[in-house]
Amino acid sequence: MEFTALERAVLGWIASQTNVANLAEQIAACQPKERELTGVGSYTTLAVPTDKPPIERPRFHSPIGGPWFDGVEGIHLGGSALLFLDETGYIETLELVANGDHFDESVTGFTLHAFTEPGASPNGGPAEPPGNSGVTGEPPSVS
Repeated sequence: MEFTALERAVLGWIASQTNVANLAEQIAACQPKERELTGVGSYTTLAVPTDKPPIERPRFHSPIGGPWFDGVEGIHLGGSALLFLDETGYIETLELVANGDHFDESVTGFTLHAFTEPGASPNGGPAEPPGNSGVTGEPPSVS
């Protein structure tokens, strides 16, 4: 069994974007063991060699948020990903889910990006309160 193009890309994104000790090493070494398709997503069980170090728990809890994906013809309204850990600190399951009502595991054209809450600051700072952009429609006063 092999990873799909989307699974491979999502795992690579998580490894490069998530700062969790030993996560990238586990992702680099893992293999897909089993895949369950649900019609609107998939669950892929991962096998990690036992010689890889675990993710320290309880400092990091499962799940690990993955990227959102867009521009996908076979996945209605794009989708998102989560990576789950087992109780011993090893990655166990990759979940991919469509935001709509269709998921095609064989997609190859997609864009991955971080999820941003509506109103969240793009640089990680405090978010603007909803409904108040600070624009009044009036020209600034001159003193």
